Amino acid sequence: MTTHFDINLHGGFWHVEGALNENARLGELFGAEPPVRLNLARVKTTNSLGIKIFVRFMEGMGKTELEFHECSYVMLELFNSFPAALGQPTQPKRVKSFYLPFACAAGGHQFAVLYTTAQIEKDGEAAVGPRPCQKCKKEATLEGRLDDYMTFLSHDP
Repeated sequence: MTTHFDINLHGGFWHVEGALNENARLGELFGAEPPVRLNLARVKTTNSLGIKIFVRFMEGMGKTELEFHECSYVMLELFNSFPAALGQPTQPKRVKSFYLPFACAAGGHQFAVLYTTAQIEKDGEAAVGPRPCQKCKKEATLEGRLDDYMTFLSHDP
C-alpha cells in the first residue's frame, strides 16, 4: 500500500503524488501564486484523515483560484462522495480533466483514458464509447456508467 506523499512544481502544475492520508502536506500550497493548478493523476489512495486534510486545505485556500487536472479515479470518488472537497461554495468547474477506467473483456486488460470535463459536458456518452484496448487492440469499454463518475458535476451551486 502506498504511504508516501509528495508535492512538486513542474511546468506550472503542482504534481501531487502518493497517498492522500495523514502525511499529506497540502498546507505547503498556502500562499502559492494563483491560479493554483493541481495535477492529481498520481494520487493512488485516500483515507479518512487524508479526506479531512483535503477538505481543510480547500477551506484554507478560500477564494484562491484553483484547478484540478488529470484527476485519478480515487480523486473522482472523493469529489463525488464529498462535495466539500470542491470548496465552499462547491465549484465542480475546478475539475478540468480526469481519468476514467476502461476494461477489455477479451484480454482482461484495464487502462485509464484522460478526458476533459468540457468534452464530457459536450459529448456525454458518445465521448466514452468503445475503443481499442491499449494492449491487445480488441474492444474495451468504460467500466461502469458515466453518470456514476460524473456525480460531482451535479454539485454545481
